[in-house]
Amino acid sequence: MGIVISNPYTKEFLGWDEVYLGKVKVTRVLSKISYVQKIEGRIQKGAILRKGKKQQEAEDSVGKGSMFDQMFGN
Repeated sequence: MGIVISNPYTKEFLGWDEVYLGKVKVTRVLSKISYVQKIEGRIQKGAILRKGKKQQEAEDSVGKGSMFDQMFGN
């Protein structure tokens, strides 16, 4: 998991500090669970995984800037 992050004044739980564990390949997706194959790293069974920042940024930027590039040739 990681270290608990909380508000220092109210002590309200804000989440967990995320730690990079490695890379996986999604092999099967069901409605509430996905199965993965470990590619590298120290990922253990039961770990909660999310897309890495680079992967998320790449998906978020798809199609963005193309109109600007066409208008201004950048």
